[in-house]
Amino acid sequence: MKKFYIRKNKGIPLKKKLIFSFLVMLLIPSILIGAFSFLYANKQMEKDFINNASTNLNMLDTSITNLMSAKVYDISALAETLTKETIEKDSAIIQNTIEQYSQVHPEVSSIYIGTNDGKLFQKSTEELDDHMDPRLRDWYKAAVNKPGEAVIMDPYLSPVSQKMVITIGKTIADNAGVMAVTMNLDYLAELSGEITFGQEGYVILLDQKKRFIVHPDEKQGDIVKDAFYETLYERQAGTLDYSANKVNRKMVYQTNKLTGWKLAGTMEKSEIVNNSRGLLYTIAGILTGSLIIGGIMMMLIVSSIIKPIKKLKEQAIAVSKGDLTTSINIATKDEIGDVAAAFHTMQHNLQQLIKNIEHSSENVAASAGQLTASANEVTIASEHVTNTIQQVASGAEIQTKGLDNNVDNIKSVLEGTNQIVAFSKKVSDLSTGTITKAHAGGSSIQATLEQMQVISETVAESNKMIKELVEQSKHIGKITESITTISEQTNLLALNAAIEAARAGEKGKGFAVVANEVRKLAEQSGEFANNISQLINSVEKTTENTVHRMAEVSLAVQAGLKVTDESNTRFQEIVHSMKEMTPHIQHVTDTSNEMAITLNEVSISAGELAQIAYDNATSSEEVVSLTEEQLAAMEEISGSAKNLSEMAKELRKNLHQFTY
Repeated sequence: MKKFYIRKNKGIPLKKKLIFSFLVMLLIPSILIGAFSFLYANKQMEKDFINNASTNLNMLDTSITNLMSAKVYDISALAETLTKETIEKDSAIIQNTIEQYSQVHPEVSSIYIGTNDGKLFQKSTEELDDHMDPRLRDWYKAAVNKPGEAVIMDPYLSPVSQKMVITIGKTIADNAGVMAVTMNLDYLAELSGEITFGQEGYVILLDQKKRFIVHPDEKQGDIVKDAFYETLYERQAGTLDYSANKVNRKMVYQTNKLTGWKLAGTMEKSEIVNNSRGLLYTIAGILTGSLIIGGIMMMLIVSSIIKPIKKLKEQAIAVSKGDLTTSINIATKDEIGDVAAAFHTMQHNLQQLIKNIEHSSENVAASAGQLTASANEVTIASEHVTNTIQQVASGAEIQTKGLDNNVDNIKSVLEGTNQIVAFSKKVSDLSTGTITKAHAGGSSIQATLEQMQVISETVAESNKMIKELVEQSKHIGKITESITTISEQTNLLALNAAIEAARAGEKGKGFAVVANEVRKLAEQSGEFANNISQLINSVEKTTENTVHRMAEVSLAVQAGLKVTDESNTRFQEIVHSMKEMTPHIQHVTDTSNEMAITLNEVSISAGELAQIAYDNATSSEEVVSLTEEQLAAMEEISGSAKNLSEMAKELRKNLHQFTY
């Protein structure tokens, strides 16, 4: 049988385990959702910054392209109308045209027309040398190298205004000269300043020679020094994470196809995080509210689980102490309710089981009492039979001695008869003595006949008592079968109780021990009953053998009675013959011969009768031995019945610890 042990040390309470589990289920998803939401928001903010920066840079790129394209168109249109001849003939008109164009386009700081013979026509807001040779200027050389094409020069720092300017030039119609305009890039700086990237972001413009055109903190015309700017020239467009002045920044850049300039927008990464912080606060507020609501629901759920379990625990403790009268009231329609219903059913079945065991123990005690009484009765009867058989044995022994004496006497008579034959002359003298001896022999035979009759009656009575002993043994066997049946039922009830206790788990340990003791008592009762049954079977077999032997003894006694009766008749004849002996002395010899023959037969019969008496005495001794064995068996049965009664009392005592 499996044993259950209850741990004495206490672990973490179920309530704390449930609260911890619910908190884990609430916190982990909430933290993960918040973290992923915040990270996603950051990514989205960064993506929005990139998209916004790309849009702004595209606008700036379009503005630069439009600005440069317009100037290229203007230069191309004006240059196509000019030739060396028109310049020389209409110099005043050309000068006037230059001035009008300058007034219409304030962003243009200077307009040049230089000829291949060194003449220069110009209009400039800057103080320039009117006598300079245009052929020595970079813009002239670049345009001459590409006749018919508008050439956009790299931005450069004006030596007069110290501002970044750009010159666009193109050869005139007959390639006899070059027309060029110099444009101030302040317009681009203002336009770039109007483009915002967050709170602290700004636009950066770089030319193809890695010089600053627009930068809030760098001087125009300075060459870049930071290594991260090199990345801008490795690709046409992209994004860049870098650190400047110990501030982490994000840059979006692209290339203007017309000029080859690098346009970049940059802002601090902290602004992206700061923009996400509001969302973080919102998520934190939502998660906090969810945790509060979830915590309230968690406590309600934990309470709904723990309260019924506590009730079940209290009920189980009461049952473990033997109190089966209390009831439990849990109306929940869930697994705990099912456990409570099963516990109630178990308690009810336990009550019924204990009642049945108590009833069975009472029946066992009653049966044990009946068995004890029957065993006592059988013991008394066995003692009576033993005494009777001992008396029979004593009588048989006396009978055997008497028969032995008769045999000796008959032998003596036979010898005397032989002497009578030899000494017929002395018959007359001895006839009186012979008659006397014949009377004595008749008396002995009569006594033997009476003793054999007593033996016959004693044997018949012994046979009757042995048959009664057989019936009582059968009755004891039936009682033993009842005890065996009761012990089997008790063992079955104990097994059922052990199963119910096993189902009860650790709470049914106490009752499992009681059920185990009941089972052991039932097994011991069954073993005692089996031993009793075996003893009864042995007694029955022995008794049946005794009955058969007693029947044989009875037949032998009847035969002895018959022989003794015949002997008595013969002795009567002898007496009669002896009385007639005197008047018929002449027939003494013949009569003596007949007497010798008769005495020989009597001697044989007496020997047989002595042997029968000896066998009867031996059988009586065997019956006495068997009866003593049966008496010892009855005493053992009586002791077993007393032990069974004590066991039943002990079982009832153990059951009294339960209240039901």
